[in-house]
Amino acid sequence: GVDDWGEGGGTVDFCTVLWDMLGSCWCGSLLGCWCMCCGVCGIAQEAREVKRLVPKRERLIDFITFEKFRDFYGAIINLREQSDGRFMMHYAALSMLSKNLVKSLAVVTAVLFVVALIKVASDGGSSLAAFCIYLLTFLQAFLVLFLVHWKWNRFDLSLDAVVKYFASGFLFAPGFAMVLELIEQFVLGVVGLIVAALTTNAQDIENMNSEDDEIKKKAVEGFMEGHNFLIVVGLFCFSYLVAGFAEELCKYYCYLMLQHPDFMNEVEVMQNDENNQQETIQEQDIANNTSHER
Repeated sequence: GVDDWGEGGGTVDFCTVLWDMLGSCWCGSLLGCWCMCCGVCGIAQEAREVKRLVPKRERLIDFITFEKFRDFYGAIINLREQSDGRFMMHYAALSMLSKNLVKSLAVVTAVLFVVALIKVASDGGSSLAAFCIYLLTFLQAFLVLFLVHWKWNRFDLSLDAVVKYFASGFLFAPGFAMVLELIEQFVLGVVGLIVAALTTNAQDIENMNSEDDEIKKKAVEGFMEGHNFLIVVGLFCFSYLVAGFAEELCKYYCYLMLQHPDFMNEVEVMQNDENNQQETIQEQDIANNTSHER
């Protein structure tokens, strides 16, 4: 964490500092303007209104299916209390979203297998080998999950949470990482070209752009021999900033954006309707008092 950051002081994480830095550059500071990106400000305003008007218990729902946490989390709690380690019972306790994700994976796998068989029968290609690579990719991940989660920690984290976090990292993180990496590669490439232009004479630059492959190869090799430090810095940036930083940042935010009752107060998730009505009345009173004060 970083100590004494911002007006409130205290300790915050690196991502908060990074966001504050970007926000201070753009959000309201650019000649008093707010830069719009895919309507994110409008979505944030709607989220604040929903948070003000809808009780927290009613906002504890799954993506896509909008199934309430309390509708499926009770079965997960019962499995833990009874120490029931049967896989089918854990599967039965999955939420609608998790079951749909598992079924979607099975359907996609079956379709790819049929397509591979059709291509083999029609042109004798290596589609089955590609399909085996696809299976091995998931087999490796499932083997790690079996050892790390199912064998020793199946009651610490629910199977429902594992399915959702795996899907979040598998479906969303790669796309975000690719976009970030392309942006970082473009920026680093421009910086590298500027540095190379400032540290290389005109003849060497002309040789590196030559149509003669032999001249071009010798010019590039000569540049690399004379700029070892620059090459090392470039490799470091591409290895840790482009690949490592982008991928870890995407995984962190894909984990952060997903809410799951395993990481919430159990009483708050499973509270009864009477408590919910009292909470609704209290939140409405707070909202009304706030509006009157304004």
